[in-house]
Amino acid sequence: MRATKTVLIMAAAATIAGLTGCAGNSKPAASPAAPAVTPGQQRAVEPVANVTALNGTFFYMGGYNISGEFFSVQNGKKKTVAADTRDGFQYYASVSPDGKHVAYLGSGMKVVVSDVDGRNKKTFAVKLGLEAHGPAWTADSTGVIGALAAKSGPSTAGVVRIADGRFIALPKSVQGGYHYRMSGDGKRIFWVSSKMAVYSAAVDGSAVRRMPVFGLDTTKAQNPKHLLAGDLGQVDFTGSRVTVAVRGWANTHAVDALGADRSDTLVDTATGQVLPLPLKGYVLHVMLLPDGSVLTLSGEGDSAAKSPVFTLFSKDLKKVLTQPTKLGNNVLRDYRM
Repeated sequence: MRATKTVLIMAAAATIAGLTGCAGNSKPAASPAAPAVTPGQQRAVEPVANVTALNGTFFYMGGYNISGEFFSVQNGKKKTVAADTRDGFQYYASVSPDGKHVAYLGSGMKVVVSDVDGRNKKTFAVKLGLEAHGPAWTADSTGVIGALAAKSGPSTAGVVRIADGRFIALPKSVQGGYHYRMSGDGKRIFWVSSKMAVYSAAVDGSAVRRMPVFGLDTTKAQNPKHLLAGDLGQVDFTGSRVTVAVRGWANTHAVDALGADRSDTLVDTATGQVLPLPLKGYVLHVMLLPDGSVLTLSGEGDSAAKSPVFTLFSKDLKKVLTQPTKLGNNVLRDYRM
């Protein structure tokens, strides 16, 4: 896959009006200037059209216990990245875009960041709430996006800088959402509303847009299949595609703050249309990879537990390869070439 630069536009106060910062678990306080962020660069990987086997690194959650272990598998060898602590949420750990770090919520909902192999673990004082059980990364891999744990009232969404643990609030126009994600180019923030619609905005809070079709507050003409976004999985480099965990119309109570542990649908953000993938059987997971290619996990019949298989698609959704796997009770979280 081609090397792609990911530039986080959320840099200085002159670029992003209204950002505030705080340390630890206190309320965000006014900051004279938001610190600059160094652009990141993703690793060079093989063009997807030339890939003949999935020989990269898979990242899994162990079983369905939310405090269970998070581990990697490469060349058939398993390595524990975050052990089962019984009171943490390493189950929902996420890998940074540059592939160097892993972030999750540890004991007491505190943000934990380690190297991708689990070493050099650092626990920050910042505590994130339910909306961040699956903390997302900024495009340049320098921060983790989530919402502060709130004892009462609305929580504040923002970025925890991994350099010093400082919390920087997101603009007011993007507050009040769930499952925040950033496009790979660092230009837009995406989130799910309480009505299970998908919104996005420029990182300075301007140009707020709603993705068509999805949401409880739609008409039958607008949303004939009653599609609801229970969670956001990944956003591609330009923000033109997202993966979502689709909810049925019967789930009309509210968006689940905890979210899903996987996404099952690929969606065009300009039209809100589901992008069909030529898969047979039960589709368990649809994942956007950093270069825009798509990795899916599916199985026979109505369950991926029977004959699970990975399928890799190029960015233009042409099938590149299929590869059988052994899934067990584990849940796929990420894959890196």
